[in-house]
Amino acid sequence: MANAAGSATPQPWVPIYQWVLGACTHLAKNSDASRTEWEARTKLLAMAGEFVAMIAVADLRKSNLRVGRDPKDPWYIAISMDSMPGYRVLVPFYLAADFPTGQMLDQLGQLSREVSLVDAAPTICLSGSSVLRGTLPNVSDIDYCEYVPAPIEASVVVQRLQRLAQDNRPPLCWSIRWPFRSPNSRQRLSWDRPQATPWPEHATALEAVDSHRTGKLDFVVRFMNDGPMDVSNVVLVIDPADSDGGAAQMSFSSQEAPFTTAWVPRRLASPFQLGAYIKFLRREIEHYLDERRHVKAAKRGLSLARIFFLDAHGDALLKLLGTPQAMSSVRQARRELRARLENHRGVPGVSELASQFQEPDTTAAQDVPPGDFEPSVRAVLRGLLAAVQRFIDASHPAATGKA
Repeated sequence: MANAAGSATPQPWVPIYQWVLGACTHLAKNSDASRTEWEARTKLLAMAGEFVAMIAVADLRKSNLRVGRDPKDPWYIAISMDSMPGYRVLVPFYLAADFPTGQMLDQLGQLSREVSLVDAAPTICLSGSSVLRGTLPNVSDIDYCEYVPAPIEASVVVQRLQRLAQDNRPPLCWSIRWPFRSPNSRQRLSWDRPQATPWPEHATALEAVDSHRTGKLDFVVRFMNDGPMDVSNVVLVIDPADSDGGAAQMSFSSQEAPFTTAWVPRRLASPFQLGAYIKFLRREIEHYLDERRHVKAAKRGLSLARIFFLDAHGDALLKLLGTPQAMSSVRQARRELRARLENHRGVPGVSELASQFQEPDTTAAQDVPPGDFEPSVRAVLRGLLAAVQRFIDASHPAATGKA
């Protein structure tokens, strides 16, 4: 099995791994699955994934990276962070070939500390399509997800949020929402830099943080040579004894790479989590295709192809995402950000960022005839979804076509 980075994994374990993923997807849809079924799938999944991960580690070592495996969850590949002593980044093995390395990884690691809620040794994850930045063409934003163990000291959190709001230096905090998906909640902290929103009364902010376990911090930063870029950090306060429940259900460990010193909040080799994530990707692909948002659909498809090691589909999507047609969505996002910065030059901290704006580099983009882009994306994604369905059907013949 070859991927975009040129690694080669022995074939024998891959079909077993794919079959077990299909079974996990089926079981995640059927709540009546027996405990025995789950235990059997868990053992097979751990074993098959562990063997594939071993090969991924060996391949990365050939690139002179300081890598190993996490003893608590062998599905993670641990990369030592020279620029952050004591830290390591844990990468899901199926994303290793697409994960950023070198200067980009160092910068992403440093940025994770700057946008985190917790000052001391946070566990903050690179999330979503950001974990594919090693091979994915220019992207328009960076996503993080930070896990904070409960209980939290609400007063300490409020002080940190207020400092971010008052600081006019980069990374420039643009907005704060706590909670971030309950706009009608009476106990809600909502602050916007461009609107010059007054910081709420301390009692109001304290009540919001005390009442909810989710928050979202948005920033605008200058990242490497890309100029100003949107950065978000979704904060989830979770119970360490129930790391997949509560607020944790708002994200998937399967799409995250934690920067951490010790605490790893969630297990990666979890049949239910993997099955739920695969269901989510399939649903998102269909949704974005229906809305004719082909670039978003292709990014979800790339994630699905990578987790199943369907390299032909993944590499075809990667090529399509590098075309000028796909890059137009990146340029549009850049223009919208530029307009936002230009419209608020008078806001403290914004003027300097606005002057650093630049268009993404598209010199390496591969062209596809304008009329062929959308049909090409649809054809690849339909083939990918059909391949995944075959794994589900093969793992549970009685449920053919129903998962």
